[in-house]
Amino acid sequence: MSEVTITLDTRLYQPPTAKDITEGKQYVLKRNANANELKKTIDGILMNAVGEIFELIYKYPQKGKNLSFSENKTLEEEVQEVLDDAEQEIYELIQSYALNCTEDEKFKNMLLLYILSLGRGNRNLRTTLHTYMKRFMYDIEALAAAYTNKGYSYTTAVTKAKTSIHSVYTQPEVKEAFSVPGMKAIYIASKGIHYDFETGKGTRGISNNGIINVIMMAEATVHMAWMRAEGLEFEQKGAAGYYQLRGSNYPCAACDEQVGFHKGIEGIYTDPLVHLHCCCYRIPIYPQNNFTNGIINII
Repeated sequence: MSEVTITLDTRLYQPPTAKDITEGKQYVLKRNANANELKKTIDGILMNAVGEIFELIYKYPQKGKNLSFSENKTLEEEVQEVLDDAEQEIYELIQSYALNCTEDEKFKNMLLLYILSLGRGNRNLRTTLHTYMKRFMYDIEALAAAYTNKGYSYTTAVTKAKTSIHSVYTQPEVKEAFSVPGMKAIYIASKGIHYDFETGKGTRGISNNGIINVIMMAEATVHMAWMRAEGLEFEQKGAAGYYQLRGSNYPCAACDEQVGFHKGIEGIYTDPLVHLHCCCYRIPIYPQNNFTNGIINII
């Protein structure tokens, strides 16, 4: 293990052991691996949904500028059924991966209540996921309208859709469709601006892509659950605080600001995630009665 330099007032706190540091590093690696596995699983589920929905779309004569889920209620219901199944599977997966961090049933119950409350704005996990899945639905509609407007076969269209669903509004066919009069697909008609179905607020950009929203939300939820579990464990063991260290060497001012001793555990609960791909790790710091003070170097 490489040398770690920690500055700590050892009159008040025990220096962490090599085992503490190793466990901190291993925990963040497991957390990231867990989140990455979930991302890949969700991406696969949504890719399968793209294929199923394109198959449904190609059953009906409405194509190109006339393609609209809302104007073909039978198609809309069939599409919604596919997405409802995918949404439920993803919802359960998020919970499962978020709770992989502990075997303690008491912690699991506390964490479950916590993660179900997480969401964008005033929404919880379920309603946020549903909002992003609705965006995903109309992203597919936009791609299908653009591709069928070009006269693509089912095979060509579905193949292209699976490679472009992460960046719908940068696709040349979609950009071309923006200028076609009378296109009925919602996000083609809005020229890629996504309007929130509840607030009416409009946004644009790659973050609008529903699949990206779903995956990032799932990833963030897992990270936050694992970090909260870490805080609960530190607290249960009587830690007086924690020491945060960089787990990577790429430049990051936000991570640099968090390096050092944090008195108390509150910071883990109130500001758990510096950024989505943070590799920083935490070491519990315990109180003690030793009377030395200085810099501790642990190999």
